Amino acid sequence: MKKFIVLLFISFSSIAYAQKELDEKWLEIPETLKEHAYAIVREYKVEYILNSTNSLEENVSMILSILDNEGKDFATQVWHYDIFSKYSSGEIQIFDKNGIRLEKKSLRDMNDYGTSGMSNFFDDSRLKVYEPLIKETPYTLIINFSKKHNGFFQLPTWIPQQNSNIAVENASLTILNKGNIDFKTKLINLHKGNYEYTEEGQKKEWEIHNIKAFKPESYVRSSQLPAIVFPLTQFQVQGFAGNTNTWEGFGKWSADLINDRDILPEETVAKILEMVKGLDNPKEKAKVIYSWMQENTRYISIQYGIGGWQPYTAQEVDNLKYGDCKALANYTKALFKVADIDAYYSLIRAGRGEKYMDKNFPSNQFNHVILCVPFSGDTTWAECTADNIAFGYLGDFTDDRYALVIDKDKSKLQKTTAYPKEQNLQVRKADINIHSDGSLHATITTEFSGIQSNYRRAQINEDEKDRKNYLYNSLSISGFTIKDLSYEYKKEVLPEIIENLEIDAVKYASVTSNRIFLPLNLLNKSVYKPEKDTSRKNTIFISLAYIDSDSLIYQIPEGYEIERLPKDQTIESRYGNYSSRVIKNGNEIIYLRNQEQNSGEFPAENWSEFRKYKLDIVKADKAVAILRKTSK
Repeated sequence: MKKFIVLLFISFSSIAYAQKELDEKWLEIPETLKEHAYAIVREYKVEYILNSTNSLEENVSMILSILDNEGKDFATQVWHYDIFSKYSSGEIQIFDKNGIRLEKKSLRDMNDYGTSGMSNFFDDSRLKVYEPLIKETPYTLIINFSKKHNGFFQLPTWIPQQNSNIAVENASLTILNKGNIDFKTKLINLHKGNYEYTEEGQKKEWEIHNIKAFKPESYVRSSQLPAIVFPLTQFQVQGFAGNTNTWEGFGKWSADLINDRDILPEETVAKILEMVKGLDNPKEKAKVIYSWMQENTRYISIQYGIGGWQPYTAQEVDNLKYGDCKALANYTKALFKVADIDAYYSLIRAGRGEKYMDKNFPSNQFNHVILCVPFSGDTTWAECTADNIAFGYLGDFTDDRYALVIDKDKSKLQKTTAYPKEQNLQVRKADINIHSDGSLHATITTEFSGIQSNYRRAQINEDEKDRKNYLYNSLSISGFTIKDLSYEYKKEVLPEIIENLEIDAVKYASVTSNRIFLPLNLLNKSVYKPEKDTSRKNTIFISLAYIDSDSLIYQIPEGYEIERLPKDQTIESRYGNYSSRVIKNGNEIIYLRNQEQNSGEFPAENWSEFRKYKLDIVKADKAVAILRKTSK
């Protein structure tokens, strides 16, 4: 995957002059910053000049040393702009390891792309892109830009270390608040001792020095990179005013954006009324309307207009038959309104592993829109961008996190549906014939339910070839061939997918002259080994709770007998429980495995205990039965 330094900001004069040779002080790479680093930010000076709530000047000067081939992708520059921002100048220079200039590029030399060429994507933003083609490392870039903004509700987030494989020698942010604009400040992964802060009159300044590259910790709640965010307390975007004093204030701004955008054509109103005619239960009405919406619209990402925040009108979606999350949520809300069903446009931070938000810091922490539909004694959440899920199902994209439910000046945070482990099941049963050459033939039925159904939901609408290719690339069996494959999909509020699979696999078991060594965990073997970490900083965050249950019956080949079976295993911990059991039944081996994974947040100092729990499962999943050739 490409690793880009994405700069949303740009330049001032401290390092802005063009030069044919690099200053000698930048030629020597600090040894103390090389560990884990593919690149080092030598100097990174950012300046924000805040003139008013509608005028911001952003200037950046950066010196970046690329250390090796692994770091070359960090040299690629991708600069965003749109109707609310414009670059006024820009320059990139590249110097070799001896300080001799190799290239000099101005803003007009960079490639300019529209992002609307991407699949299912339409917006008004564009990209300035420059990708150096320098073969020999190390080399150093000097980057300078200036950019102007209008129409914003927060200052650009300052991210001095943009990747864990980039070290930072010196970085600073200066804010000149010429307009005396009130804004809030939130520090992320910056603590006393690793930054300096000064304030004088209209000027605020942050500095960091000698920040090392690092190996990211796993099982973390959010990014480990340092950053500072700056929401404006009062803001105005193209005539729409809002504030971040309270969630009600921020919600009022969103409410104003969608006000009077729910008007539908008369023929659509009549169609909806006809569809729900004779239905008394509001939830049954909602299911019918939701299903109709899915069948008659499609999702396309749209980032256009007021910062990509205002949806198309319901009438536009009705005519076009497509929309983004904002437009489809607003459209579905309008359809529900026809049937006297209250629904609330709701902002949320979507994405697996994106459950955390600071509910005590009102600000834009969202990237998606869903609907909140309160029925009597039951609040239902509706994802309006997916065409193959039931009304009320969210999945791990938006489950178990806060959403801002937009209700004019009474907007509030509300938690979405959480799916306990008892609902997130993977239940597998298999009949397996082992042959004397170590090959096998297996008939496997797997039931995926709840969030675990997501692992196969995309396959429901695929053709046979794509379905098979997915399994060839995802199943951990070498040399197998799919003989038959089918799916049954129960499209319910708690979905269930049944996968029926028949395979042949060559050389599955290891064979010697007299014995067969048979691995018993066919498809659900744990292999991830958490890293050693004696100085863990972050809490241990486990997002998904689930239960896996495997029941596999192996028929051993004729002419062999069972010589040895692995011992039963039981692992109990606060993180989850595991058990495996092996039973001899004549010429059959029955392998039973059960894993219950808990979700939650655990202290950092528990890492060694958590790591042992994971490693014990990896070891237990290596269970092997030994078959011996009989003398008959």
